[in-house]
Amino acid sequence: MAGRPRSFEPDEVVNGAVELFWSNGYGGTSVPHLVRELGICRQSLYKTFGDKRALFLVALERYGSRRDEPLRRLLAAQGSPLENVRTVVRSWAHHAGSCGGRGCLVVRVIAELDASDAELCELASRLVEQLEVSFVEALTRARELGELRRASCPQRLARLLTVGVHGIALLSRLPDSQARIRDSVSSLLELVEANGA
Repeated sequence: MAGRPRSFEPDEVVNGAVELFWSNGYGGTSVPHLVRELGICRQSLYKTFGDKRALFLVALERYGSRRDEPLRRLLAAQGSPLENVRTVVRSWAHHAGSCGGRGCLVVRVIAELDASDAELCELASRLVEQLEVSFVEALTRARELGELRRASCPQRLARLLTVGVHGIALLSRLPDSQARIRDSVSSLLELVEANGA
């Protein structure tokens, strides 16, 4: 006899879980909270995702894709790769001000990370590296096109920009942090210009 069909869409549950974990953190999101807010019974949650931690890992992966895919597309767009980098850097002030003080889920995970949790460390590290690689690729193209000085190191500049975006995301959780964020964005743009040809 076939079981009852699922009355929920797993993708919708994951998207809802992203919002809950992003707003409340892992520790602040209980299974009863997930069940109530996502409209899924406890048994279905465990059967589909395993447990709260497994759902969290899937949600973090989804968040990373949602966060990074538009940035990757922008950095890989036609035209000037260096201008693409500038556009992404300029966008950080807007993004930091539009997330309602939630910052970035990846940054929140890193801040709360237990170093003994190898699986979560690996996932968080991979999400950071994916963004860094996108910067490296854009900056390498910029150097090949003569937009960056030959002596510039795309890897080091990309790493600093990646640290910058995550630091800005962390600061955005503080009230009244917009001036610091604007100054940080300006300083990062100055660094990009200083490496220009």
